[in-house]
Amino acid sequence: MKPIIITVTVFVAMGVWNDFLMSSLFLTKVDTKTLAISIKTFLTNHSAEYAPMMAGLLLSVLPVSYLLSDRAEIHH
Repeated sequence: MKPIIITVTVFVAMGVWNDFLMSSLFLTKVDTKTLAISIKTFLTNHSAEYAPMMAGLLLSVLPVSYLLSDRAEIHH
């Protein structure tokens, strides 16, 4: 069972990385950038602005956590 989990994990990681890479290459306008690409703009080679980056990450996680908690309440 472990080789299956490792294989799926590798394929999912590659898919996520390709989504991030393709988005960062082709979406150059500020209006069309995804949330992940916008959050990455807070990182530079020499510094990082952690407060705005964490606020953006929190805003990106809230809708998903709401949907998951809402579904959990429906099934119980």
